[in-house]
Amino acid sequence: MLESTGFGLVMKIVNKNYIKVYAVIFLAIISQLILLLSVIPQTNSVKLSEKALETVLNLGSTSDTNYHIPTGKEPLYIQLVYKEKEVDKESLFVSNLDSDTVSIFDVDNDTKIAQDISIDQPRDMEVNNYTNVLYVISSATNTVTKIDGSNNTKLNGDIRLDEHPISLAIDSNNNTSTLYVTISKGDKENGNVSIINGSNGTVMKSINVQLDPRAIEFDKKNERLYIANNRSDTVSVIDISNDTMDDWKVVHSISVGKNPQAIGIYNDSWILVANTGSNTVSAINTIDENISKWKVEKNIKVGEGPRAIAKYDDETVYVANLKSNTVSIIDSTDKNASKWTVEEEPIRVGKGPIDFAIDTKKEKVYVANSVSNTLSVIDPSSNSLRGGFSFKVIPFNSGQIECNGFPVPTSVYLYINSTTSCKAIPNKGYSFLALSKVLDDNSTQLIDKAPSFFTIYEYIGNAIIYLQNLLGFGPSEVGANLNIKEFGNYVASFRESPPPLPPEFWGAIFSFVLSTILAVWLIPPLNRRFKSSREARKYNQYSNRIVSFVELEAINRSDIVDLKIKIKNDYLKDNINQKQYESLRDEIFDLEYNLLKKNISKNGDNK
Repeated sequence: MLESTGFGLVMKIVNKNYIKVYAVIFLAIISQLILLLSVIPQTNSVKLSEKALETVLNLGSTSDTNYHIPTGKEPLYIQLVYKEKEVDKESLFVSNLDSDTVSIFDVDNDTKIAQDISIDQPRDMEVNNYTNVLYVISSATNTVTKIDGSNNTKLNGDIRLDEHPISLAIDSNNNTSTLYVTISKGDKENGNVSIINGSNGTVMKSINVQLDPRAIEFDKKNERLYIANNRSDTVSVIDISNDTMDDWKVVHSISVGKNPQAIGIYNDSWILVANTGSNTVSAINTIDENISKWKVEKNIKVGEGPRAIAKYDDETVYVANLKSNTVSIIDSTDKNASKWTVEEEPIRVGKGPIDFAIDTKKEKVYVANSVSNTLSVIDPSSNSLRGGFSFKVIPFNSGQIECNGFPVPTSVYLYINSTTSCKAIPNKGYSFLALSKVLDDNSTQLIDKAPSFFTIYEYIGNAIIYLQNLLGFGPSEVGANLNIKEFGNYVASFRESPPPLPPEFWGAIFSFVLSTILAVWLIPPLNRRFKSSREARKYNQYSNRIVSFVELEAINRSDIVDLKIKIKNDYLKDNINQKQYESLRDEIFDLEYNLLKKNISKNGDNK
């Protein structure tokens, strides 16, 4: 038995010290552990479906910057589209400049709901919510394309322009639309605003503004247009209140910060301008009826390269900072914009944030990230990023998902933010295996999964839990932490837990325990036996040596000194015991005494 377990080797080795004995014991125990591991059955990872749905959410820490929705390449503008009488049926349109497409998303679950629409270099978009027609600028073809928002298809009759269109605003009525399109001619020649009949595409008038007009905002209440002139560092104000279009004209130009590229209206009393070159937002007071007196009351410092500005409510204004990849939050609680302040901590979003879409009904703020090709979703109640997901569980009765302590229903799309904590909770007899993200084409991408085999710790742990359950105080399942990192639909998978102790395990356990008991029982007497044998052998060697000295006629004094040194060294090394050492010392003393007497007698005779 000892030979088969590895401890029989101990009985064959005569060690010179304790260390070597215990080294052999240690190696023998390691061999038994290897035997234990070798009999643990290996299990293959579970295939979640025929299409290998083995993707899982990453276990571990997450950061807000991971909550993004994939789009096409270089999303520049985003626009919510819904019918005025069906406000709950919303879609989000995204113009992808470098992909030459417009993507369409369902705002209930932030997933694509239709094939992308092909448009050459799409830019700004506006919608007539009465007719559900979306107007999209194509900078490659100098046209405005119309899309039917009810069925997400192109309409015939693109509106052709002679110059380079940049952005647009819309005045919508029941069945008519008037489009206001900024036309840029670079930094050498003043641009203009083209006024277009949206029904038939006729350009009804062009009004000259200043260099490189970019953003345009329509003030329906006061019947004015506000245009940000990027190269002139100004805002042009066009009065369109006169019934005669011929009388529409620029009535004032206001100096703002450097490179204004976004503009918005706040409570009909302030114009807000995002200045990309000076990293500021200019607040222009429009209370005075004398437009010529309008001027910037305050320049609010924000992040680097502000490119979009949006009001969520009377208390919050968001600014997208293209270069710093953040969204600044302006506290607009005070009606006087000159008293507004910026919160210290901006919201980290994707790379190159460039446009907003505000959905107050669903309490979401969408951000288009032009460099990372994504959308971010801000929760305005907490000013943190949201993630959206739905779950399925495979097998269906193997476990459930809990977020913040509450069970999550399957196949229902939910929103979370960075403070939400989710867990995969296995039912009795199961353990968490993986969580799968289903991609657009129904394939999956593996992110992470549990080990594909059960470790010895799992078996021992299950054995302990098994005994605890027998006694009635077993622990409840704690589950695996899941940190949602992307929007999408996921499949949580579980596997059957290992049995408390498989049959193969008992043989190894018996061998290990028996070997350990034998080692504990045999080592002390074996060690004493080895030590006693070694001491007796050494003692006899030295005693015989002393006797040999007695029989010699002439003895070299140095030989006796050397022998005494060797005996003392072996005593210090524990190769002879104290009693043997004292006996040998007495024998040497007698030897030296007799040698001395012999020398004295010999010297007397010589005299």
